[in-house]
Amino acid sequence: MSITVGTDTYITVAEADDHVELFYPSTDAQRLAWADLDEADKEVALRKAAKAMNTLKYTGCKVDDDQALAFPRCYVNQNTRSDIQTKYLGGWDCQDEVPEDVKEAQAEEALELAVPSGASSHAKDIQRGITSKSVLHATESYAGVEPGGIAATIANPKAQRLLEPYMGGGYEIVR
Repeated sequence: MSITVGTDTYITVAEADDHVELFYPSTDAQRLAWADLDEADKEVALRKAAKAMNTLKYTGCKVDDDQALAFPRCYVNQNTRSDIQTKYLGGWDCQDEVPEDVKEAQAEEALELAVPSGASSHAKDIQRGITSKSVLHATESYAGVEPGGIAATIANPKAQRLLEPYMGGGYEIVR
């Protein structure tokens, strides 16, 4: 079963391949391993990455209530905001397409899911409920990490950074 942009992925396998080739040197172990995967395995990784990304709480709301994925989104226009506005009454700025940062985040997360670099071990530890690890005199703590938050859901640190500007919940607090 192949993936469909806008339904279960933000990007195609070809776009993910382009991203990996653009941002990873030809000798990088992850790039080489990604290149060795067949298309079906890459689709699985992209589908899993999109699914994980869609479980997060983003600011604003979907452009279309019936769209399958979390992006594109609408955000309250700060210049015309009132306490009772909705996107149907105006005062919202809506994205025409999925932001490039979101597409890049999916490519990064799919790469990490398909070919783990070791950075994903933090997310796995958090998902398992581990709050800290110690080896001899070194200790690593995950205190304060929200179990359903971005660090526990998205394995790739670069993908986390790319998605952070869109995070914050599904609503805006009006003061």
